[in-house]
Amino acid sequence: MFLKHIWPGLVWALFILILCAIPGKELPNVWWLELLSIDKLIHALLFAVLVVLLSRGFMRQNKFNRLQTHPVTISIAVSIPYGFMLELMQRYLIEGRTFDLLDALANSIGCLAGWYYLNKQSKRIKTGQSKGFE
Repeated sequence: MFLKHIWPGLVWALFILILCAIPGKELPNVWWLELLSIDKLIHALLFAVLVVLLSRGFMRQNKFNRLQTHPVTISIAVSIPYGFMLELMQRYLIEGRTFDLLDALANSIGCLAGWYYLNKQSKRIKTGQSKGFE
């Protein structure tokens, strides 16, 4: 069953959507977080996790061969536009939110960080240094 393997990635994508759909006036104002500029780091982390979860699900499913043979590439190809569309959604559909090109860039960097993590894990598995992220 396809959904059996990819549901964690889909739930995470929904979690990101919910966070992005919070109206601006309802966002918590934590002054020390603004000093640290942690917002971009959070964007990157959310999308790194998304790529890892989607890739893991694509690898494990056996219904669609292309997803199984190119899980990371397809995860990135889905996640980067998703992050950009969420920024557009904030601009046009969510009161008090705006499009932030730097957030979209942070989302994309997070996708690449997810790729980097998976690449490192893959090399460790091939050399017998790790059991992977099963």
